[in-house]
Amino acid sequence: MSQPNAEVHLTKIAAAQRQLGAAIRMFFAEDDDPWIRRIASTAFRAISEMQSERLVKAAANHYMKSVFNSVRDYRRGKLPEYPGDVPWIAGVAKRLPIGPDTSFDQYLKALGNTDLAKALRRKHKLAQSHRPKVDRGADASIPASEFDTFALLLQSLAAYTDLVKRDVGPEGVVLSLFDHALNDDVQRLPEGLQPMGVRLMQVRPEERRAFCALLIDELDATTR
Repeated sequence: MSQPNAEVHLTKIAAAQRQLGAAIRMFFAEDDDPWIRRIASTAFRAISEMQSERLVKAAANHYMKSVFNSVRDYRRGKLPEYPGDVPWIAGVAKRLPIGPDTSFDQYLKALGNTDLAKALRRKHKLAQSHRPKVDRGADASIPASEFDTFALLLQSLAAYTDLVKRDVGPEGVVLSLFDHALNDDVQRLPEGLQPMGVRLMQVRPEERRAFCALLIDELDATTR
C-alpha cells in the first residue's frame, strides 16, 4: 500500500472508531435511538467497505503469487501439472520480469513499470467499481426491523475488531461488559475484566446503562 493510500486508510479507520465510540456513548446515555443507529450505521458501512477492499487486495495478491510461482517454475524448467497450461505460462513469461532466481519482492518492484502490470491494475480498479454498492440510506446496512440498536452496536464493534485487531477503546470494553452482564456470563470475560463485570452485575438492570456511561469515563481517564 502506498503512503498516501495508507494515510487515507488510517484516516477512515480513525473516523469509524470515533463514530462507533460516539454511538456507544449515546446508547449508554440513552439518547434517541434513530440518531444512534444513524451514526452506528455510518461506522458499520465504512468498516464493511474497508473489509471488502482488504479481501479484494488479498485475492489479487494471491493471484499474483500464483502467476509468479508458475512462471518461475517454468523458468527453472519445471513443467506445470497440466501440460495444457504451458502455452499460457510461456506467453505470460515473455511479458513478466521473472527469472529462475527472482524473489517475489523483486518481482513486485519490477512489475510496477510493465504494461502488463498497468493492465492488471486497470482490471483491479474495474472489478472494484463493479462491487455491489451499499445502500446509502441512514439505516440500510442493518434495518431496525431486524436488529435493535444494541445488536447493531455489537455487530459494528465485532467488524471493527476483526478489521484492526484491537478494541475500539473504553467504549468497546464497556459494551462488551454490558453484553456479558446482559447474558449473565461475565465469567467468560478476560480475567482482567471480570471484576468490572462483577461490579456491573451488582447494579440493578434498569440502572446499568447509566453505570456504563460512568464506567466509560472512568476507563477513559485511566488511559490518558
